[in-house]
Amino acid sequence: MSDTNVIVEILDAHGNVEASFTPHIGQSFVEAADDSNVIMPTSCCAGACFTCACRIIEWQDDIDIGLLSVPLVDIDDDQVLTCIGGLKDEVFSDGKFHRIVLQKLI
Repeated sequence: MSDTNVIVEILDAHGNVEASFTPHIGQSFVEAADDSNVIMPTSCCAGACFTCACRIIEWQDDIDIGLLSVPLVDIDDDQVLTCIGGLKDEVFSDGKFHRIVLQKLI
């Protein structure tokens, strides 16, 4: 199954484009970033510390905030913990191009 119809763009805390990468099915944003040599802040890698939190700027409906685990801290509706959050599987097969934009909070 091809997943080239998805790109994730990372903005720094000031809104400047920092990096982009193409995730694969079942990967957290942190895993996908790491595969592309993009540095994402992490600490616990379990959804418990908020270090990796990002604001979802574009395509919020495509994001599964609990892809790998249930968040253990409260997050706002427009946030994702990138160590456990990723994209919904159907995003990769709907034939549409998706540009996901996340902004680092730290």
